[in-house]
Amino acid sequence: MTIDNRTPWVQSTAGIVVVNGVVTAVVSAVVTWIINNATSLPWVWILLTFAGIAVVVFLGLSFVRQRLREVIWRRPWRWLSGLRVTSQASRKAHVDRVVEDATRLISIEKDAAAELARNQIIGLQQENAKLSLANLEQKTSLRSLEARLEASERDVADAKASPRAGLPGPEPRWSFVNFGAVNDLGRVKYGFRNLVPGSVAYNVRVEALRGGFTFADAAFWDDLSGLAQGDFEGTVVGKGATQGVSLRLGWYDEAHVWRFDDFRIRPTRPDVWSSAEETPF
Repeated sequence: MTIDNRTPWVQSTAGIVVVNGVVTAVVSAVVTWIINNATSLPWVWILLTFAGIAVVVFLGLSFVRQRLREVIWRRPWRWLSGLRVTSQASRKAHVDRVVEDATRLISIEKDAAAELARNQIIGLQQENAKLSLANLEQKTSLRSLEARLEASERDVADAKASPRAGLPGPEPRWSFVNFGAVNDLGRVKYGFRNLVPGSVAYNVRVEALRGGFTFADAAFWDDLSGLAQGDFEGTVVGKGATQGVSLRLGWYDEAHVWRFDDFRIRPTRPDVWSSAEETPF
């Protein structure tokens, strides 16, 4: 495929010569007529005539010269026509953009206001729930405190009204019991019973004095106050079989004073003792 690069005739050498010749002839004729009649014409008319000739010449050349035709006819027309159309279109587009922007901003503001309102409502609900919970806890604490105060007042009143007010509680009275063998290896179950109601015995513990006994458990009780019993297991070993075992039962009374009592397990050798019954030391 080839590109047509032919030059229009009016832009060729022959065309330019012919067009320039015609224009020169017309202009020469008009100028000659003006010179011959210059004495009878005013200078204003002569100037206007030359200006008109120039305009006519340029207009005539614009029909054969593409550049002049573009400058004189096409550009002004496009500018004038585009000015009106472009202005209307621009104004309409501008108005549309303004309306669109305003609508979008209004929508964004509405969404933001709605979100803010929802967050505020949620925050108020949470704060209300916290306050309600705190109020309930405070009321519960106050009721508990009032109940304790009332109980304390009743205890004080009862203590004042009682003829035994200010007197210490009774001391425990212990009974040592042998429950018999647990297995064939000599392990035996023992127990201490508190026989006095209302007595106080805290952190009760059994110890073997001078050895001869092996404990199979802790032999310790947090509280054996009042009518209570504590059991433990152990084995009489070594010299305890022939000499017996001394046990010490210790406890704290109501004044937190350490108290104790001693008990004895008799020897287990039948050739030493005829009876295996345990009695207090």
